Amino acid sequence: MIPDLYHGTNQHFTRFKHDIDTRATHGASADVGFFLTTSRELAGHYAHNAMKRLVAGDHAGHERKVADLVRRAELASRRRDHDLYEQLTTEAEDLEVAARDQTHGMRIYAVEVDARNPKTYPDVGQLDLHEMRRMLIDDFTAGHDAVIFENIWDPVSIEMAYPDACNHVVVQDSDLIRIVSFEDLEPLQNESVSSPTW
Repeated sequence: MIPDLYHGTNQHFTRFKHDIDTRATHGASADVGFFLTTSRELAGHYAHNAMKRLVAGDHAGHERKVADLVRRAELASRRRDHDLYEQLTTEAEDLEVAARDQTHGMRIYAVEVDARNPKTYPDVGQLDLHEMRRMLIDDFTAGHDAVIFENIWDPVSIEMAYPDACNHVVVQDSDLIRIVSFEDLEPLQNESVSSPTW
């Protein structure tokens, strides 16, 4: 068991699942597994990052609604029903603007991982994300159920001048992750979220 881990996001759920694409980062290794950290503070920064990029609560559901409105608008346009096209397009735009103006929903999950065969890399330091992706794929293919990067500096920690390296644990099988608790965070003062560009 690997206890005392954190995951920061603005998505609200009761268990980790692979069927929802709610990554707020799109680094080379982001799609290989679930990233957890021993640093609560760093998890908070990831939650803040997610708040700026994802719709709070149910990003995937929001994206399905918008995609459906856009699809229906395109059909209306082909039928030359300009009034319906305008109505549906406006509705999709309003949903996007309202969603991007939300500055709430940041959450830190405290979790533990039931890893039986983890691979540990000690004293990693800074690591190229493409190299990390290759390592993760190789380790998961070799049968490891978790990969632990000890004392790693990730791009967010470097960007925010985070003073200490911390450990990251990457897990592919979401069933190994157990949520212990969560904490909702308040947005930073004077926080603004940019509206989408069309």
